[in-house]
Parts: sequence; structure tokens; C-alpha cells
Amino acid sequence: MVEMYNLKYGSIKRLTSDNYDTWKPRISAILLTILALKIVTGEETEDDLHIGNSAVKIAKCESYEKRQALATTAILLSCTHEVSTYLSGITDPKAMWDTLAEQLSSAFSFGRCVTISKNFDNAHPKTGESISVYLSRLNDM
Repeated sequence: MVEMYNLKYGSIKRLTSDNYDTWKPRISAILLTILALKIVTGEETEDDLHIGNSAVKIAKCESYEKRQALATTAILLSCTHEVSTYLSGITDPKAMWDTLAEQLSSAFSFGRCVTISKNFDNAHPKTGESISVYLSRLNDM
């Protein structure tokens, strides 16, 4: 059974070792909605907060810290227990984002290899299908 991450903006399947490619755009939409995507991608940093007078700085810092906390929570809670072990001890949402990408998005990640192996094991030529079409389907895995 697929675990879901439910929140007021909708529901997404929790990140597993083999669904990073579908999880990433969905969690990105959630992070965009809570105005935290730029924090997660590193486009907005704490260095950007050193502009303006003290009242403006305080407001910007509070906003940043709140959105950073929301991003951390969204990322962590949208992961299965298995995947959340990659994030043990990490509280910075950008570091979490980068760690998940490094562990799960590469063509050589364990989860990706398992998925490719399962797909290959279940792939069979269809009746009347040319060998070139079958090989093309295999190549698209």
C-alpha cells in the first residue's frame, strides 16, 4: 500500500526509493505554495536578509525562518520511514533536498536500479512487435 502525505494543499505519494522522479515535481509544487521552493533550491539564502533597516531585517528573518521550517517539515514528512533515514541529523531543507537528489535521482542509485530491474524482468516482446520496437521500449526504461 502506498503511503500518502496529506496536507491542506493536497496529497502526494510519500517518497520511496523508487519514485523520486514523480515525487520531486509534486513536492516542488507544495514548496512553491508555501513560498519555500527558492530556499530549498538555494536561490534564496540567509545572506539575502541583510538588506534594509532593523525592522525590515527582523520581519525578513522571521519570514525566512518560518518558511525554512515549513520546507524542512514538508520534505521530511513527505518521505517514507525508509527514505527518511537518509536525512538523519539534517535540518537544513537545502541539504535535505540535495541529499535526496544525490541518493535517489541518479541513474545509478539503488532504488533506480531496482526499478529498472523490475521493469526489465516484466518486459516481454508483444505479439507482432518488431525487435527494434521492443529494444526501443527496453532502452526507454
